[in-house]
Amino acid sequence: MGDRENQRIEIFDADGKFLKQWTGIGYPYGLFITPDQHVWMIDGGYDRILELDQNGKVLGALGEPGHAPGQFAWGHFMAVSKDGKIYAADVLNWRFQVFEQTATAGKMATYVPTKRMFLGPYSKLRLVDAHQRAQELSSQSPTHRTTAAERCSRSHLHIDAVHAKAHPVSLNLRGDLMKTRSIAVLFVCLFALNVSFAQNLNLGIWKLNEAKSKIPAGVGKNTTVTYYSQGSDFKVMTDGVNAQSQPTHTEWTGKFDAKPYPVTGSPDETYRAYKVKNEHLLLVANMKGDKTVSNGKIQVSKDGKSRTLEMTYFGSKKIHAKYVYDKQ
Repeated sequence: MGDRENQRIEIFDADGKFLKQWTGIGYPYGLFITPDQHVWMIDGGYDRILELDQNGKVLGALGEPGHAPGQFAWGHFMAVSKDGKIYAADVLNWRFQVFEQTATAGKMATYVPTKRMFLGPYSKLRLVDAHQRAQELSSQSPTHRTTAAERCSRSHLHIDAVHAKAHPVSLNLRGDLMKTRSIAVLFVCLFALNVSFAQNLNLGIWKLNEAKSKIPAGVGKNTTVTYYSQGSDFKVMTDGVNAQSQPTHTEWTGKFDAKPYPVTGSPDETYRAYKVKNEHLLLVANMKGDKTVSNGKIQVSKDGKSRTLEMTYFGSKKIHAKYVYDKQ
C-alpha cells in the first residue's frame, strides 16, 4: 500500500496484518505489481517512475520534473501492459505518457487530455472519445449506464487496462521478459483538477525567473513551485535549494483561510498560512512552532503568466527578497 504523506510503502498479509515497510523511496502516488513481484511506483513528489524488487531495492528509475517528453509534473498512477509498455498519468502536464522499452532509453508517445486511452481485451491501444466510451459501456450492461454517464465527460482523463496481462519491463535492460498472468485495471479521473484551475490563478506550475528576481546572498530559493487542488484543499509543493545550495523539497496541504497548516520537508518552518486578498493577491506566513519566521505576498500578473513573491525573513535582522516566477 502506498502511503504518500509518510513517503513509504507498507506491506500487509491477506488478513490485514502489517508485515513491513519500505521507506526513503519518495512519494508513492501509484503502484503496479508485475508477475515477477516487482513493484513499479510512480513518485508524484519527485516526478519519476521507480522499479523495486521484492525487498524494496530500487532497480531502475525513469523521468524527472518538467514538461518535455519523459518528464513529469505530479505523476499519478501507472500500469505496465503485457507487451512491456509503461502507461503513466501526468496530471499537471495534462497528458498520458506511454513509454516503450528500446535499446537506448525509451520511446514515447503522448496523448491529449480530452481523450482517454483504453487498453482493450487484447492489449491493443485505442484512443476513444469519452462520449464514445460512455456509449460502449452503456451497451455492455444496464448497470454501467449511470457510471458511464457520470464518469465520462470531456473533462475526464481515463486509462483502462481491461484483461491486460502485465509484463515486467526492466529499465536497465537486465534480460528477457517473463511470461505473464496478472490482470490490471486502472481508472484515473481528473475532472476535479479541471474545475480547480478556474478557481485560483496560482494553480499550476511556476518556474523561477532568476534574471527578474532579487535574491540576497545567503537566502534559499524555490526554483519550481506547484499549486494544485486536492479535494476541498490546496496542495503546494516546492523544489529548490537552501542557503547552503542543498536541494530542498517541501509540501503543504490546507486551505487559503489564514489558518496555519503543517509543512513537511523543511527544518526552517513547521506551519504555513495563506490568505486570499483578491483574485490576484495571496498573503503567506511561515511559522516555526508558534513563531512567525517569514511572511510576504504573492501577486499574480493581470495576464496570469507570471507571479511575484515578495518575502521578509525575520532573524537577527530583516531580509527582503523578491522572487519572480513564470507560468509553465
